[in-house]
Amino acid sequence: MFNKEECLRFIEEENVKFIRLAFFDAFGNQKNIAIQPDALPKAFEKGISFDRFNIKGFDIKGKEDLFLFPDPSTLTILPWRSMDGAVIRLYCDIKDANGNLYCEDTRNLLKEAVMELRSRKLNIDFATQFEFYLFHMDDNGVSTKTPIDHGSYMDVFPKDKGENIRREICFSLSDMGLEPKASHHEKGPGQNEIDFRKNDPLQAADDAQTFKWVVRSVASLHGLEADFSPKPLKDKPGNGVRVQVYLSEPSKVKSFIAGILVHIEEMTLFFNPCKQSYDRLNHEGAPKFVVCSSILRNQLIRYPQYRQDMFECQSLDSTSNPYLSYMLLIYAGLDGIDSNLDLEQVQKHYIDRTLPSSLKEAMDLASKSDFIKQYVPESILKTYLITQSKNIIDTIRSLLEVKTDITIVQSSLEAKKQLRTRSFTYCIVCLGIADGHGINLAVEVSSIHHIPICLFVKREMFDQVVYKTQEQEIFVNAIPTNSMTIYQSICMIETYLLQKNYYEQKIAKLKRQRQEDRIIYQAKLYLIQDYNWSEEKAHKYLEKTAMDTRVSITEIARSLLSRRTT
Repeated sequence: MFNKEECLRFIEEENVKFIRLAFFDAFGNQKNIAIQPDALPKAFEKGISFDRFNIKGFDIKGKEDLFLFPDPSTLTILPWRSMDGAVIRLYCDIKDANGNLYCEDTRNLLKEAVMELRSRKLNIDFATQFEFYLFHMDDNGVSTKTPIDHGSYMDVFPKDKGENIRREICFSLSDMGLEPKASHHEKGPGQNEIDFRKNDPLQAADDAQTFKWVVRSVASLHGLEADFSPKPLKDKPGNGVRVQVYLSEPSKVKSFIAGILVHIEEMTLFFNPCKQSYDRLNHEGAPKFVVCSSILRNQLIRYPQYRQDMFECQSLDSTSNPYLSYMLLIYAGLDGIDSNLDLEQVQKHYIDRTLPSSLKEAMDLASKSDFIKQYVPESILKTYLITQSKNIIDTIRSLLEVKTDITIVQSSLEAKKQLRTRSFTYCIVCLGIADGHGINLAVEVSSIHHIPICLFVKREMFDQVVYKTQEQEIFVNAIPTNSMTIYQSICMIETYLLQKNYYEQKIAKLKRQRQEDRIIYQAKLYLIQDYNWSEEKAHKYLEKTAMDTRVSITEIARSLLSRRTT
């Protein structure tokens, strides 16, 4: 591993021309910014700022800037680039302006889980097995969904036409410091598998992200698409991720497994975060029941009889974020250890329990889970809940699970009834748009009840509505829109309310101060006129009396004026 000095020396010696600073959103999608070598020392020292508002899962209500700080230990050279002007990649820590690690960074969340393991003197390693399809692309670089071969499990050439690409992928990975353990053809046509050696959780997650990037890049160089999606072909095996977990204390393995079984349903949204994930689960050998088996290979947890220090979790797919998934596996297992759960008793208690059968079911379970809310930041949970929603009402209903002070109504009559009987912080109007009832309701709510409005209107009405509502506290959005826009609009209203509250408090404070100054002025005037004191003497008297009696000058002044009146 490199430190900062070794990293800078490597860049100079290897003629590095570009540096890719990489990080990840809440779904594990890689983001990056490219800098030149002379900017790296500053990046190490002060970080590189970026716009958080366009990164899924990052709290967009925060105002402070975020900065990328390269982690020199993750330096790797990109082998498919020319060595004459090389390109390297560094993963980054994300910090705020005060130098604090950003709590919505899933890579940092996994680091915290690893620190918890170390505090318990428990070591855990992960070894991951990935499946993916290789499809031909057309002349425009678009996938045809036509597999490169019609081979089956562990076939060889000529049935297996992916072996040369797998070999090139493994060589590229080795050049980057990753060590694949095995590779072979899988059950589906054009389907492949590459397995990794065990490593610590953070390194395993970093390797997983690097692996998917390398596979896609190498496949693209060959005019192919590498497809990691859970179910690329309808009637063929899906792509899964099998995660082998190794514990340094074999006596704790069964309790660790029991903790995962107890929490697996609420964690499934993060292990299988897209609709297609549920076309794979329960089909073609993918897990269905919440069970651990030492005999059957396709169960949720496989606990082989010949190894007492490891087990294999088989429900994940490659659309999951490994940093988030590994973190949840760790905390669920630790909960099993802390609760001293007995694996056999857990299996008996939860017999015939199945994994969620749909994305909606997984979302419902996650949104109501205290375990998930304890370890997954609210902004990330919201992002997972709203990104999959298909319309405005569903999106806001998803928000309801993590933000309970929202009431949804679907008629003007119901809205007015609610407003007569309850008080609300703000209002979202997305009803009766065609006949204008929604717009009229928004104007009425804003003007009479003085509540800010998030109003959704048809795109062709947008300019007209903006003009009509410009005098009110109404935030207008055009339909159709996406879930992130809805979320941002709601966050914008909440930020507006915070600012409004701040200024209202400031104005109220200024008014109080002005009133107190007037009372003190009148008291001084009374002392000057009735006792023939100078202004200085009157001021010192008020100050000394306030100090002696330990009350405010305003109260002393008010007392003097009341005596004068009587």
